Amino acid sequence: AHEINNPLAVVAEKAGLVKDLLDPRFARKARPEVLQGHLDSIEEAVYRSTDITRQLLGFVRQRDVELKETDLHRLIDDLVDGLLGPELEVADIAVLKQYDPRLPDIVTDPGQLRQVVLNLLKNAADSIAGPGIITITTEKSADRFTLKVADTGHGMTAEELEMVFIPFFTTKAPGKGTGLGLSVSYGIVEGLGGHLSVVSEHEEGSEFTVDLPLRS
Repeated sequence: AHEINNPLAVVAEKAGLVKDLLDPRFARKARPEVLQGHLDSIEEAVYRSTDITRQLLGFVRQRDVELKETDLHRLIDDLVDGLLGPELEVADIAVLKQYDPRLPDIVTDPGQLRQVVLNLLKNAADSIAGPGIITITTEKSADRFTLKVADTGHGMTAEELEMVFIPFFTTKAPGKGTGLGLSVSYGIVEGLGGHLSVVSEHEEGSEFTVDLPLRS
């Protein structure tokens, strides 16, 4: 409720300011650039609320698995170079890709796996303050493969590490995370026949490992 109330408070505040600017009784000039700033804040808050509800739905609702041949490396590239590219560039975060060339197309649910990779990448980015590096590694082993996402962020304490996959637990500041991304990812990976694990050292960074069969 707290995570949803925060962006709703922003929407209410900014909408109120826009109404005041447009109210002739206050004799204030509604300059386009001022209105644009308030509307941008409203739009950002709405997207934030949408993201929270999406994560909540993903946590409580079971999706049918849709297995397809998937190019894992292309899936990662689309996220890193496309969706997350501008965000990572602004945050001064470099991404190193260490792909195993032996990895063939895998048979999995690309939509659910994409959500897992996105959650891991955003979690890694959020843990880095200032310049940093995210390293993505894939490796084939017999009839399985691993995907590792390592970061140079703030890492976790032993106590935080024990709770990292518990729903609603988060090390992020209020308003920055619901604590559902990793728990949702854990459930997805388990449902695809794999396992999600993590190693971390406080102030030294973290590494999450997804272990999955080549054919889920």
